[in-house]
Amino acid sequence: MNPRLSAVLSSHDLPAAELQAARLDGEVYCVDECFSPIDEIDDAAHRAGSLRTLVPRRLIAARETAAWVHGVLINPPVVHHFWSNHDARARPNPSPRLDVRELVLLPSDIVILGGMQVTTPLRTAIDILRFTEHLGRRESAAVPLLSEQSGLSLRELREHILALKKTPGKHKALAALALVREGHEHLSGHTIDVVDRVDASNRIEHSVEVRGVAHLEDEPADS
Repeated sequence: MNPRLSAVLSSHDLPAAELQAARLDGEVYCVDECFSPIDEIDDAAHRAGSLRTLVPRRLIAARETAAWVHGVLINPPVVHHFWSNHDARARPNPSPRLDVRELVLLPSDIVILGGMQVTTPLRTAIDILRFTEHLGRRESAAVPLLSEQSGLSLRELREHILALKKTPGKHKALAALALVREGHEHLSGHTIDVVDRVDASNRIEHSVEVRGVAHLEDEPADS
């Protein structure tokens, strides 16, 4: 196997059996459903690049999927979440691992990583707060880290959400953020981590699902 074939390998590059054998031999490591040569650094570009095998590039990685790409979740979600701008006209093959919904986003909501569109850390935190049905440990731990990546405290994140207008789910996001802040402040006195932190990768084993509202233009609709 040529380790320089690609930074992220899938069955489109090499037979699945060969990739699995290389994993067992310690030549590659898993990146969700893909693999990467062992001498490649596990970073956001690798994680985002692995999504290219799942969906068209016109879709935008969001919510827990974006949180994983940004490194605040150590494991990829069981179900990947993507936004589709109304004019994208991109529909992946049906899969139990994919949740694709239409949402209007601004260019400032999106960054390009590994050839994929991904919501920014700020947009990701707000979307988690806004759309999560039941706030869990993983979600609650992810929001403070995403807010930190955005250069905002949780108090400043609240002010940002308050300033949004005509945004569906705004009050839900604020209520979810209040729970996150309460839990975060309760744990802030601990010297070891907030919910199982992983030092090496600056990611967390258990993070939080919270979704928030990032922009006035948002009008979510199931695809």
